[in-house]
Amino acid sequence: CPRCGTRIVPERNSRREAYGVDVSPTRFRLHCPDDQCSLHGEIPVSMVDDDLFQNPPTFVIGTIDKFAQLAWKAEPRKMFGSLNPDKLPPSLIIQDELHLINGPLGTIAGGYEAGIETVIREAGIVPKYLAATATIQRAEDQCRALYGRSASVFPPTGLDADDAYFTRRDTDSPGRTYIGVMSQGPYSILTSLVSVSAAAASAAGAVAPPGHVERDSYWTQVIYHNSRRELGKTTTMVRDDVDKRLSVLEKDKNEKNKRTFESVEELSANLKGPEVTRALERLQVRYPDKSVIDMVACTNMLSVGIDVGRLGLMIMKSQPKTTAEYIQATSRVGRDPKRPPGVVVTLYSPNRPRDRSHFEDFQAYHMALYKAVEPSSVTPFAEP
Repeated sequence: CPRCGTRIVPERNSRREAYGVDVSPTRFRLHCPDDQCSLHGEIPVSMVDDDLFQNPPTFVIGTIDKFAQLAWKAEPRKMFGSLNPDKLPPSLIIQDELHLINGPLGTIAGGYEAGIETVIREAGIVPKYLAATATIQRAEDQCRALYGRSASVFPPTGLDADDAYFTRRDTDSPGRTYIGVMSQGPYSILTSLVSVSAAAASAAGAVAPPGHVERDSYWTQVIYHNSRRELGKTTTMVRDDVDKRLSVLEKDKNEKNKRTFESVEELSANLKGPEVTRALERLQVRYPDKSVIDMVACTNMLSVGIDVGRLGLMIMKSQPKTTAEYIQATSRVGRDPKRPPGVVVTLYSPNRPRDRSHFEDFQAYHMALYKAVEPSSVTPFAEP
């Protein structure tokens, strides 16, 4: 229970009321089993469509596929005051992750914003939008294209660059370290990946004794890819080649102290829903647990909404297409201020002119990352 902390004992009980659940064909209600609790009558949370439409909530969390029902069903309009004049429509719309306008939000899904606002205005309410973003350029133009409104950026540019309201310069925190690597000669980026991954795996075992938080932070490697095709190449090579490379690097160690590299996990669109949940749960397992992951190969699925505080090491295979994606992806490591600083190793391919350019301007580019964020397209069917 969120109020009194009562937990349901995991024992089979024939009485339905012992589980704090009231189920009917049109509703799914929860209540606290403790009759002394103020939430014993009902926990005010609903999660069934029919119940939501019949009794519009004060606060609703939804995805675009639910609002798409507006085009085919009349019931969802009850949440906007159209068929139920006693209920007020939403007056505040919160949009998180506005920088994802280069995906569905900026194309087909963005079209629903105009439709939903039209329905709300019919009930006499002009909703206010609150959009949050981490990396965006030309916010005024993009908000006008998405919402048909002018935008006020908050906080405005202040007088002190070290204090931007949401962020303040902290000279005491370790921060995040970026390292650029580009092989020369006949070596491919895959060869560099095996060498860097093996060296990082060996260093994780030497950075601190077992049981220290430093070893756990760098034990699990995150290898970021720009496409699923590149991810497939990595997972097949890493399982064998990195382990063999480790045996060369640690040939003088005792067999008991040698690092093995066997547990490899994937986090991409190749996984189904339940598999993604299990992969995220495994990422929470800490060293020295035997089920700890040695390496997780991922795509941009990791860069949105994934927050695993123990991760401290990322190897980025080639430069992403946009600086915004680069910032979002690399900020997934070193997020816990109580842990060691995050380390990001970016591997550049000598055969790609763009990679070579980023490597040559590595220091200047990383000292002004947010300055290099490119504006994204928000108009449906626009040319890149």
